Amino acid sequence: MKHVLLMVLLCGSFTVFAQRTGIVKGHIGDAAANGEALLFADVHVKGTDAATQTNFNGNFELLAVPTGKQVLEVTFLGYESLEVEVEVLADNTVRIDTNMNPEQLRLEDLGIATVTASETTMEPPVTEEQED
Repeated sequence: MKHVLLMVLLCGSFTVFAQRTGIVKGHIGDAAANGEALLFADVHVKGTDAATQTNFNGNFELLAVPTGKQVLEVTFLGYESLEVEVEVLADNTVRIDTNMNPEQLRLEDLGIATVTASETTMEPPVTEEQED
């Protein structure tokens, strides 16, 4: 009887530890284009190794996200970085749909470079012939 009780307690404790994660999924869109999908935006749970990218439809899914309050960092080249706080519950799925704003290009950040090409001519080498 003692062995059966011990086995039940051990199995129950493994189940408790196994349920300490949840799922975060959602959609990342372009705020300037009425939520049009941003393909391959990076989505990362701050302070963890949990990370993914959006697919061709702007959707993402993060598995095994630790429970509790988490911060999602969303980045995409040419857009302002975004942080979204989420509450992750064990064995539950949290949905986050958000849009990113394009970065504003300032003229003082813009550099202008000019390149000029000079003409070069290729002439055959000059050889001197000597007479004996």
